[in-house]
Amino acid sequence: MAHQQNEVCHHIENLKPCPTPEELQLLRKGLRKQKIPEMLVDWHGGHPELGEFTIISKNAETFVEWNAKTSNKKHFGLDDLCNDPNLELERLEFGWLIANLAELDKLHEFEDINIPDPAYEMEEKARVWNFYEKIEKRWRHWAIVPAKHMLFSK
Repeated sequence: MAHQQNEVCHHIENLKPCPTPEELQLLRKGLRKQKIPEMLVDWHGGHPELGEFTIISKNAETFVEWNAKTSNKKHFGLDDLCNDPNLELERLEFGWLIANLAELDKLHEFEDINIPDPAYEMEEKARVWNFYEKIEKRWRHWAIVPAKHMLFSK
């Protein structure tokens, strides 16, 4: 997830900043319960200007590790992030990081599509846009919902 680049990425300025605790309360009005976004074990990604994350499984429990550019490395169990009201700001930071990485991937992929056939190029750009848009929206929603407000898919 997200290209590793040595040069400064011009897309970073287009990403949504993480909401403050006050903004978070406003964003939560009218939220519905939603399933936890799909996660792959041993999934990792990052960008030098945003931070990095890893999702790991130990003894049938899922753990997440991340360090956003603005914070130190953090490590929590997924169940704790979903259910502990004291970890809501950590979930916000983690979910926002993944959402911004997905948005960055969307912008990079969209920019790289160059197909000579205009109709096929538009179709491919729409497919890429929708794929990453769905990931981004799910992770932003997960990041802002209150603790214990998620549905676990079986």
